[in-house]
Amino acid sequence: MLQSLQNVFDIEDKSLKIISEKGGFRLKDTAVALGKFDGIHRGHKLLIDEILSHTGEGVSSVVFTFDMRENKIFDISSLRNIYTKEEKREVLNSMGVDYLIEYPFDDEFADMEPEDFVKDVLVDRLAPRYLVVGEDFHFGRNRLGDVDMLNAMGSEYGFKVISISKAVDHGDVISATRIREEIKLGNVDTAADYLGHPYFIRGEVVHGRELGRTIGIPTANLLPEAGKLYPETGVYAVKVELQDHSSYTGITNIGSNPTVNSGGNVTIETNIFEFDRMIYGEEIHVYFLERVRGEVEGYHDGGTYAFYFLGFRINDPLGEVEAFGSYLSDGSLHGDMVRTINLCEEVCFNMDDNDTILFPIYIRAYGSEIFRFS
Repeated sequence: MLQSLQNVFDIEDKSLKIISEKGGFRLKDTAVALGKFDGIHRGHKLLIDEILSHTGEGVSSVVFTFDMRENKIFDISSLRNIYTKEEKREVLNSMGVDYLIEYPFDDEFADMEPEDFVKDVLVDRLAPRYLVVGEDFHFGRNRLGDVDMLNAMGSEYGFKVISISKAVDHGDVISATRIREEIKLGNVDTAADYLGHPYFIRGEVVHGRELGRTIGIPTANLLPEAGKLYPETGVYAVKVELQDHSSYTGITNIGSNPTVNSGGNVTIETNIFEFDRMIYGEEIHVYFLERVRGEVEGYHDGGTYAFYFLGFRINDPLGEVEAFGSYLSDGSLHGDMVRTINLCEEVCFNMDDNDTILFPIYIRAYGSEIFRFS
């Protein structure tokens, strides 16, 4: 089940401490969760809930994860993470974790024997009372370390190992790999079920071509971030949280915008419903709820057609939107007026040129379909 968006980013009173180096830190009396924690999905939350359950015993909660650097094991240029480093920090902060360790994963670490990792890093620098891992956790050179080794060393060094079984949803094991595949396919609602919260993008609003503003549909444009995994191109129903924590419904187009972007560049554009403030330079969060459609496919050489915009099913549904006009052989749009019914409020705008931003579900000429949307 999805938790409320407010709970995901209720970070006002939290104070996550971040450690991003190999040395220079030393803690004691800790409960440590070990893993990659990409996406911080429902399986990860089981580990984190376990370490948090021990904080009443006078221990500090620590999430120990890895900061992937250039190394001989992984080609980091091809890595695409569900969340950026900053996004991951936000989620962990909202959960009330005391410390996040982003331990550099470089060639030196890749060659470290598992016993040395336990003694020199975990025991010497964290002095854990509890060590929490997934049941299939492996670590150290050639992944030689496992839960059995941790149990044996725990007896020697005085920490308890707690092994957590994999989280399962309707018979499917929840994993970051599975979630990444769902996001790539645009199945953001399924990804949200596995994550336990909506997949989201965080970024600063930048200036785009501002074509939408000229026709009464301003969009908030975000720049893609290297290493971040983005959904399949298309239009998505979203919730938008602004810097002041106010939230709005909207729709986001990801990809090469078929009606605006003549250059074919990847774009992230969000139309925020019932909102007209200037927010350039502000940081916003866009939570993806459902894929509405893919980008436009198809071609129609002339004729009269009708646009139909179906409701997006976000709280109060949008009403049906209908527009009449002509689709010309040069690919431009031409017509009279488009009338939209947005939460019972009628808004009209002109669509006399091909810079119009529209988000149709399907388009029909009378009696025949002229566009297909994936």
